[in-house]
Amino acid sequence: AFIVWLANGETIRVYKMTKKDDDSFTFTANSGDFPKKHKAPVINIGIAETGKFIMTASSDTTILIWSPKGEVLASINTNQMNNAYATVSPCGRFVASCGFTPDVKVWEVCFGKNGEFREVARAFELKGHTAGVHSFAFSNDSRRMATVSKDGTWKFWDTDVEYKKQQDPYLLLT
Repeated sequence: AFIVWLANGETIRVYKMTKKDDDSFTFTANSGDFPKKHKAPVINIGIAETGKFIMTASSDTTILIWSPKGEVLASINTNQMNNAYATVSPCGRFVASCGFTPDVKVWEVCFGKNGEFREVARAFELKGHTAGVHSFAFSNDSRRMATVSKDGTWKFWDTDVEYKKQQDPYLLLT
């Protein structure tokens, strides 16, 4: 399946790809679009590799966490004046955003042992730039991050920390 933001309809739609008998593919929209919840254009959509949630981020300060069926599980206010970029980590455990402020904010999307959604909890922040952060990326194992800032620098971080014990990420390189 893949997910798209339809700007004209201001909605999110899920398409499923199915193989036909002649080995070609067809795309069909799931019945019913996601409800209209964002008040600004969506700038990014991410799907957790676990399949447990979908993240949408809009250009204001809103990130929404959705169930795969289109129910809003949580709303995050990034408090960054605007979001420049947001994504889901490759491990499917975290969502992060950057924007006007000189930091990257990271949250953990928490599920119970039975797979039920519990909460979105603040995990850590990457602080050290002197101007807004344009973009960032997670490493494939989600244990490192790179940030690029308007201040003309990029930074490389070790984010494999015990943030629940208030341990901060380590700056490895600027």
